[in-house]
Amino acid sequence: MALIDALRAWEDAWISIGVDTGAELLPGIPPEQVRDAIRFAPVHPDLETFYAWHNGSVSGLFVAPPVGMYLDKAEFAEDTRESSIAVTRLVLTADEFAEDGYPEHWVPLLRGSGGSTINMDPYTGEIWRYAIDPMGSPEYSSARLRIADDLEGLIPPLLDAIEHIRPSITVEQYYVGYDPRLLPRHLYDQGIVR
Repeated sequence: MALIDALRAWEDAWISIGVDTGAELLPGIPPEQVRDAIRFAPVHPDLETFYAWHNGSVSGLFVAPPVGMYLDKAEFAEDTRESSIAVTRLVLTADEFAEDGYPEHWVPLLRGSGGSTINMDPYTGEIWRYAIDPMGSPEYSSARLRIADDLEGLIPPLLDAIEHIRPSITVEQYYVGYDPRLLPRHLYDQGIVR
């Protein structure tokens, strides 16, 4: 399956649980606009495909099921990246930052509350989850967790999670809710559904 087909399958899964993607999501943007927005890192071809699919949401508050993170516009990637770097520099010592800080070349794709993000390494195309508690107590043993070889590889676990947990959507609050007992442990351990 090509990446664009995987992204469309993810969107179809959203539609199946009640998301009005036509009203919630912005249209995609051409590659030159992606490159203009993401000047701080090389633009991996998968990034161009991701933002050609949709460039974020109309409100900026759309929470992508089942991840529970905001689907942002390409032009917000640099701000999210800078915030992630700043927060981790405040929370971690210099040695901890060198080992577990937010890599400056990563490109955030999805942004959660509390500084968690799903990111692409633009050199390899790998997908990483980054999460650290700004109060100093990491929820995970490591803030960095590689969750997929590439963006296309991220989609099957997300579809699997939607199938298992059948999240409910509260559009007025942009909230994705589900019974956590339905989430298989392997999906929880991947750190992409919380």
